[in-house]
Order: sequence, then C-alpha cells, then structure tokens
Amino acid sequence: LEGLLAGLPHALLLEARDGALSVLLPAGAIPRPAAYATDHANAASTGLGSDLVIDRWNSQWVENIGSTRHYVYPVHPSHSVISATTLASALYLSILRFVGRSYLDVLRLAELCVSEALPSPEEAQLWDALAHAASLDPSPDATAVRVKLALMVQGTPIEARLAAKWPPVADVLAYINAWPYISAQCRLTGQEELSAIENLPSVTLAKKRAKFRISLSLIFPGSRKTTAEEANMDPAKTPELLNRAAYLRQLVSGIARMSAGATPTSSGFPLVYPQTPEYSQYDTIDDLTCLEEKVYGEGPLGKLAGLIQTYNRPDDVSVNGAQALALIGKWIDNEKFNLDGNLGFPLFFELLTGTLPMRILPGD
Repeated sequence: LEGLLAGLPHALLLEARDGALSVLLPAGAIPRPAAYATDHANAASTGLGSDLVIDRWNSQWVENIGSTRHYVYPVHPSHSVISATTLASALYLSILRFVGRSYLDVLRLAELCVSEALPSPEEAQLWDALAHAASLDPSPDATAVRVKLALMVQGTPIEARLAAKWPPVADVLAYINAWPYISAQCRLTGQEELSAIENLPSVTLAKKRAKFRISLSLIFPGSRKTTAEEANMDPAKTPELLNRAAYLRQLVSGIARMSAGATPTSSGFPLVYPQTPEYSQYDTIDDLTCLEEKVYGEGPLGKLAGLIQTYNRPDDVSVNGAQALALIGKWIDNEKFNLDGNLGFPLFFELLTGTLPMRILPGD
C-alpha cells in the first residue's frame, strides 16, 4: 500500500466493512509540479524532482468540476494496483503519477483517458493540467510518454489542446535524439514511432491550438512557453525526422516479411542532409595580390624571388666525398651565410630537405 500511495500526499485510504480498500482524492485540489519560483515559495524544493504543490483555492477550477467533489479509486485485493472508474479520475491520477515520475503508470492509465467526444469543462481542465505537468519534465521517459499520448489522441478534440503545450515536431525530434536513454517500457514500437513521424500535424493545427494557450496561462501561471522555433518546425524540412522515418519503414517492412515467413530484404534508402549553413563573405575571395604584385617588389616574396634568381646551385659531384669537404671549407673561408647572400635561404632549404644530396661518406 505504501507504494500505491506514493506521490499522493492528499489522499485518504478508506476501508469498507468487507475489507475492500479505496483511495479518496479531492477533485477541487489542483496538483502542480514544483518547478517555478512561485511554487518554491509554497514550501517546495527547487530542481527537477517529484515535489508536488496542491492548490485548493482556484475558483475557476472548482467551478469547472461542477458537482464532483472527490475521485474514488478501488484498490485491487492484491494491494498492487488502484483502478480509475471514470475518465476524469483517470486523468487526475495520471497528473499525479506524471509529477511523481511514474511514467509507466501514466501509460497504463492513458487508454482510459482517450475519448473521441468533446471533453467536459472538468475533463478539459484536467487535460490542461496534464499538459502543464508533462511539459515541464525534460527527462527521456517523459518525452516518450508525451509522444505516445499525442499519438493516442490524434484525430480527437484533445489533439490541439495538448499541442498547445507540447510542440509535436520538437517532441518527436527530442524522442529520436533521446532514444538510447529511454527505458524499454516507455519506448514506442517501430510502427508507433513511424506513425508519430508520418502523422505530425500541419500548419492548420498550429492555428487551432493558439486558443488553448490563454486558458493554460490563466490556470497554470509559469507554464512552459513554446518557442517560435519549436512552433514553426517543419517535419518535411527536418533531416533527422526524414532519415528516421526512412529507416523505420525498412524496419517495419522487414518485421512484416519475417512474420509472414519470408526473408526480409532491404534496398537501402537515400540520406537527407542538413542544409549547408550560410556564412559571411570572409575567406571566400581568392586574393592573389601577394603573389601577382609583390613577387618582384619590396615585400617578403619579392625579396625571396630575388634570392632564388641569384642562387647558384652546386652540382651533385661537388657535394660528395672529399669535394664536399673542400666546398664546405671554401664556404667558411670566403663566403658569408646570410639571407641576402649567395649562400642564403635557398641553400639551407635544400640542405635541410635533402634536395641537395651533400654526403661525406656514401652512408651519410
């Protein structure tokens, strides 16, 4: 029982005469994740964790729940799980489990939360609370749960409401990037992930979801704001999504062929590369003036060109054996080793690089 009540600080455990247990939660208390300064002031710690702030004084929330005052969750006789009996109670428990970072429990409750009917005011604000709590959690498993919930509500009235806080394209991209770190229980199957990419919403949904942002900001101040870049991401122009979808099509097709008893085949697929970023004009002009104008002038290259023109390269015979010793003696006695002389940079360059094969003994 202790595990079942974890993350439910405002719950009551009820026992019937026959010994059956139930968990009672107040419907008028808004569960909020402690993630912002306004919540820290209400005795919550800072940082990403499972701290919970219970708001019992929001008149708009109480008005929307109507006559509902509590949610009752029967406890299984094994004391291993509690059950939600209505859509609203499932949503309320999902919020608490998400804040408590029990992501697998959220996925188990998700099937009870999806409906094609228009949500009641009570259900709509519970979806808003879930969207608010989930949007503040950047962990890989939380990203996977958001993508899976968004996939489950596609085509329902809830789709645009969730998209107001969960930018769909950015979330799916974050899921792909965080895939190695997502636990096995929370990962999407290959078919689910492919559906999530192929069914990413169009610009039409972006217009629909704008009206839900106002209600979210009123009941949930400090809610995460979707950036303009996240809102305007185009899945058809995102290489990571296009390449991942192409890979998943090969994977799903191969699994289907194996299930049918056939040998999976793969013809490969072309990769889509990111657009080359635009740079400034720096270093894009071939400036050859130092070679064209200064080679005979007073600049460094001009001086070097003059030295090369006056350099008299010794022949290969005079730089070997006894003749090499005699030549070195001559240079020491009669010449000066400097840059602007006959025995300057060109001679030393050829000696150091081995271009001029000076040897005293054949093995040198």
